[in-house]
Amino acid sequence: MKILGFKRLTAGAGVFIYLKDNETVIVVIYVDDALFIGKNKLLVNKLKGDFMKHWECRDLGDVKEFLRMNIHREQHKIFITQTAYLDKVLKKFNMFNA
Repeated sequence: MKILGFKRLTAGAGVFIYLKDNETVIVVIYVDDALFIGKNKLLVNKLKGDFMKHWECRDLGDVKEFLRMNIHREQHKIFITQTAYLDKVLKKFNMFNA
């Protein structure tokens, strides 16, 4: 990540930040999943492409789920929920109708 211009955050081992010319891109990496986040979609896609040149991976498009969080977009808003995961836990412990 360093050769791509990212710095690792000390607060999270799998969180990297790219800061250049008032542009910010954040990357969260967990095991074999990577999430690229930023306002400038062209820059995000460029950095994602550079990342994919160094590591074997594929682009799954706009994120809908990451680390059991459901991600939904409406206009300029992003909503993150864990409802599906909660339903799974409740069902597992026979508490779905509690």
